[in-house]
Amino acid sequence: MEILKFTEKFIDSIDNGGTEIVFQFFISFARIECALKNSLTFATSNLPTQPNWELFLKTIKPLTDYSSNASIKKAKDYILNNPPQIQTKTATAIEWTEREFQQNEPEENKLLQHIKDVRNNLFHGGKFNGIYKIDESRNYILINSSLTILNYWITLNQNILQLFNEDIE
Repeated sequence: MEILKFTEKFIDSIDNGGTEIVFQFFISFARIECALKNSLTFATSNLPTQPNWELFLKTIKPLTDYSSNASIKKAKDYILNNPPQIQTKTATAIEWTEREFQQNEPEENKLLQHIKDVRNNLFHGGKFNGIYKIDESRNYILINSSLTILNYWITLNQNILQLFNEDIE
């Protein structure tokens, strides 16, 4: 089966910690979105129901203190100072460009969008170069920093943390 051949080859190419962090990131992001929706508070009423990240961020914003922990501050600073690029289509190619924000965009909104961009770049195929090695790759640092921020955010809301940690049946 072609898919299995490809996935085995891809997993072999991202060893040295790469497989584990990509897996952790996908599973964690999905599980957080599941917790947000299951809370009902942070679920949109649109069809289909989506996690309401913006409302979640508004509720935790008063609790955030990124300078209280060195690894959290380092992760936040790295993402904001070295954000992932996004792919845009020109007439002749797909190119990497910087995401633009409104001038007064809140920091948490920028962080969330950058973390979503990390996810989108991985999930939608923009980052299939296989370089996710610890201490060698900007991709690895972005993924690790995103995990650090996501982990911090869920600890600021006990209901979301509890839903995140519920047993999977």
